[in-house]
Amino acid sequence: MASGPFKRFDRIIRIDLPDEKGREEILKIHTRGMKLDKSVNLRTLAALTDGYTGADIRNLCTEAGMFAIREGRRRVTMQHFMKAKEKVDNKREEERSRKRVGDKGMYI
Repeated sequence: MASGPFKRFDRIIRIDLPDEKGREEILKIHTRGMKLDKSVNLRTLAALTDGYTGADIRNLCTEAGMFAIREGRRRVTMQHFMKAKEKVDNKREEERSRKRVGDKGMYI
């Protein structure tokens, strides 16, 4: 193994995307400190976020909270989450369509 700040990885470990139950648990973690309106249904959000990573779900929760703050609301509503989902989906699509050239070829 190399010394110093640059180390070699000997294995690539594949981590699957969370399933619906996993996404619901991740949503619970990232909404724990948020004041949620009664309209918020984490199970529904978990179903709507198929293909999301844990980081995507964190971004969803952060954006929903920011929408509530911008509106001067004391609680985050399901509508805030839906607006946040649209924003996160657009960002994910931008990243997916951006082409990157690496030392081993092109990645899309």
